[in-house]
Amino acid sequence: MTTAYPYQIEGIDFLASRKAALLADDPGLGKTFQAIKACDKARALYVLIICPAGVVENWKREIKAHREGDWSAVVVSFEKAMGSGRAALIAREWCALIVDEAHYLKSISAKRTANIYGKRAEMRPKDYPVAGKAQQVWLLTGTPMPNNTSELYPHLRALAPETVSSEKTGLPWTLYQFQAAYCQMRNTGFGQTIVGSRNEEKLNGKLKSFMLRRRKADVLKDLPPMRFAELWLEGDVDGMELEDADAIREVLETEGVAGLRKLAFDGGVAKLRRLTGVAKALPAADWINTWLDSTPEDRKIVVFAHHHDVLDTLYDKLHTRAVQYHGHIKKDERQRAVDRMQNDPSVRVFIGQITAAGVGLTLTAASDLLFVESSWVPAENDQAAQRIHRIGQTEPCLVRYAMLAGSIDEDIQRACMRKMSSISKVVDGV
Repeated sequence: MTTAYPYQIEGIDFLASRKAALLADDPGLGKTFQAIKACDKARALYVLIICPAGVVENWKREIKAHREGDWSAVVVSFEKAMGSGRAALIAREWCALIVDEAHYLKSISAKRTANIYGKRAEMRPKDYPVAGKAQQVWLLTGTPMPNNTSELYPHLRALAPETVSSEKTGLPWTLYQFQAAYCQMRNTGFGQTIVGSRNEEKLNGKLKSFMLRRRKADVLKDLPPMRFAELWLEGDVDGMELEDADAIREVLETEGVAGLRKLAFDGGVAKLRRLTGVAKALPAADWINTWLDSTPEDRKIVVFAHHHDVLDTLYDKLHTRAVQYHGHIKKDERQRAVDRMQNDPSVRVFIGQITAAGVGLTLTAASDLLFVESSWVPAENDQAAQRIHRIGQTEPCLVRYAMLAGSIDEDIQRACMRKMSSISKVVDGV
């Protein structure tokens, strides 16, 4: 079992001791882990997790890895919680409801907000709000108010109405009353627009019993300089015969990754690498878009892949916020891509080919890195990861390896990680 850092123990205690709470730690500080351990501490029996579709599988794996208590979990996407699955969710009582990426509920008029908090976030029993069926409700997000203060209102109105109640009448404010108290408004000629916040200290004081937020800089002393994690994606490796997959697994068991090069099925190892990469491209792009929308606008991520069709798919889905770097781009354009990644706030994603961008570059504007396709040579992965972990980096770094859950890709990636671990034990003693 993973040992919790001191700040994570504080977060676990914060959640477990509250009927409703918002954990707003920076991305990468382990909100999922803290929520799972809070279920253990609260002695929960039945837990419901609602999250973006792209992280459903990741939640299932994290629960399996870290759960110690005797509790069962149902993990569903926001879409499934609103669709045909809604009836089953409100038909039973839950010990705890965890809403991951809770900023998805920032709009009081959105259907997903009404589904979880009821109409106008009033939590009226006649609306059958999903949150009303849980004894404890915990929200997780690194961006509790992505755009303005009013986006806090649905959470506070539903789960902490005392924080948005009139001191005179004791009745909860409407959204417009909340905006009048805490938002700077301007008439643009087309109606009132929020242009800033006001009474920030007063609102912060009201939030303290409901929200816990830690920044990376606050807990830097508790974190190692670079961490590694697995990211499970959903997808199918189309074009791979079952007998070929069985042969691959057998070789991995007996000879490890090096044995794959001896396989002689149609297309060989090159076909295997391309098929798995293509299968991961779209779900990886979806995950990256979710990550971008869930993190502060100054957070950036480096993404590595191998095949050009994988790189092209990623860039096609992310190009409005991304630059690319591979062998088919002219040298001056490559340098421009690096410079923009390092200095242009509008560029949040660097999409690089491992062989072209995995050495020699400094990409310290990002502290997060995702291998959509990783090399089967551990040293190449290490070199690529060092692009963000070098002089000039002030943040702890998190490197993720994308895997297709339950597929041959997961077996291969695990074998690669075992090989990396074996090398580290010999060379580094860790």
